[in-house]
Amino acid sequence: MTTIPTRIDEIRPVIEAVLAQSVPIERLELNIPYKCIRTNEPYTIPMWLDGMDRVMIFRTEDYGSITKVAPTFLRYQNDRDTYIWSVDDDCAYPNNQLELLCRAHRADKRRILTRYGGKLNSDGTVGLWFGEGEVTMFEGFGSVLYPPAALSRQRSTGARRRAQIGFHAAATAFCHCAAASALKTRSVDRETRWR
Repeated sequence: MTTIPTRIDEIRPVIEAVLAQSVPIERLELNIPYKCIRTNEPYTIPMWLDGMDRVMIFRTEDYGSITKVAPTFLRYQNDRDTYIWSVDDDCAYPNNQLELLCRAHRADKRRILTRYGGKLNSDGTVGLWFGEGEVTMFEGFGSVLYPPAALSRQRSTGARRRAQIGFHAAATAFCHCAAASALKTRSVDRETRWR
């Protein structure tokens, strides 16, 4: 997860929702840049966030929207056991959000799972997909579950560079890298059951 300077003071409810999932997570890792690439504003980490239990802060450069996952992929590039679940800092997640993705997980299929995705058309537009099925582009706001060692260092670094060029580029770059890694991306847009 990452944030922007103007929202960093407001992300506590999202963090608490992520930490309270019905499928427990070990910790939440926040990739927080030193300075915002869009506004040149520095990031000031609130005291409440700096001391929050089960939250680890990693300072990084700002790579745009891909900052939420690229530094994490680099940290876990050789880890064959850790799944990475990415979330947005401005979404209210039900306590079973991760559970919905985990239900679609199959040990015999190494793939990226997302709540919302679509098909990337040749003209650069995206046809949104509703239901469950293979997609070529995913939306991060619904959260995304990546398998262990999803992307290599070279592919992750290349995706960070490509992500700075335009709208939807972050997700598109990772889908291309995932495809190069022989990873399929599957949308599991099922009904959310609030508990």
